[in-house]
Amino acid sequence: MSPVYPNSSSNPTSKKHSSKRRRGKGKENDVKSKGVVSVEGVEGGGEAGGMRGNNSGKQGGFWEAEGLGSLVFLGTGDQQMNYSLEDLLKASAETLGRGTMGSTYKAVMESGFIVTVKRLKDARYRRLEEFKRHVDLIGRLRHPNLVPLRAYFQAKEERLLVYDYFPNGSLFSLIHGTRTCGGGKPLHWTSCLKIAEDLATGLLYIHQNPGLTHGNLKSSNVLLGPDFESCLTDYGLTIFRDPDSVEEPGAATFFYRAPECRDIRKSSTQPADVYSFGVLLLELLTGKTPFQDLVQEHGSDIPRWVKSVREEETESGDDPNSGNEASEGKLQALLNIAMACVAIAPDNRPAMREVLKMIRDVRAEAQVSSNCSDHSPGRWSDTVQLKIW
Repeated sequence: MSPVYPNSSSNPTSKKHSSKRRRGKGKENDVKSKGVVSVEGVEGGGEAGGMRGNNSGKQGGFWEAEGLGSLVFLGTGDQQMNYSLEDLLKASAETLGRGTMGSTYKAVMESGFIVTVKRLKDARYRRLEEFKRHVDLIGRLRHPNLVPLRAYFQAKEERLLVYDYFPNGSLFSLIHGTRTCGGGKPLHWTSCLKIAEDLATGLLYIHQNPGLTHGNLKSSNVLLGPDFESCLTDYGLTIFRDPDSVEEPGAATFFYRAPECRDIRKSSTQPADVYSFGVLLLELLTGKTPFQDLVQEHGSDIPRWVKSVREEETESGDDPNSGNEASEGKLQALLNIAMACVAIAPDNRPAMREVLKMIRDVRAEAQVSSNCSDHSPGRWSDTVQLKIW
């Protein structure tokens, strides 16, 4: 991914979204960080803090010379990235969000290069060798629908993960805008279909690695790429969560999780990812964040509930459907996929390979029947961009 520079004329979305679209714990944050990321902890600071912290003498070269830590680049070719640990620690930091796994920052280096940095909360959990082995695994993952993990840093009780910066914001922003309550508008079914295919493709790629899961799938952990493709982030990190932590996740995060994995001591599984995918698909179709257990609340009436929500939007003048029989059929097909994914028994859920095939079958049929429509799947990004602007 090419560098992102502030106010770059080559990227018209940078200026507009870098200050507006923020990922957070179930909501979007528009406030700059009052603190900073430091290799010795979080220090007080101004609106735009530095990544380095209080001790101005402890720059990247110092930490590396003392053997206390270094910036380790991961994927093939990432070793040629044009920034150093010192550049990263001197970068100004702006808080994007705080969640169960840690805090996320937008780091702007003196060169203008921008990255996203996640500071893990439970930095002592998992021994160093386990940490390095697992980060090396997820750092090798490269796919168009994944936000790549570029590098990591560890020193004493500090663990930082470095990702590409995505200026177009999150899927949460797309669905809910600036609403902190998580009440948005349903997306047009063609947009739902394309986003579902992107997410299923990315999840399947993760699942092709034995035992690997996303573990924390939700709309705020999906970022929009340069062509508004949906890209998964924060995948594979739940292994670093301290099972003895007393902190409970927020309601929205909690109800994305499959029932069998809501106990923080339980490891994430691939069938649990499928359940989370189903909940996210329902969020796309309704514009509603899951602040409650949708399956327990609505049960077999989920399709009726989804249709009633979309009908309310139609009556208010915002029609997420085309109002014709073909679109109703595609909506029903998406609902059937979501219902299969949120089956209570893990063994009854389809594997991601099956989910992706079902989505692609619907998409192929839609392309044949709707290739002349203004809302055809091939033009879904036009709808997305209009909604964002």
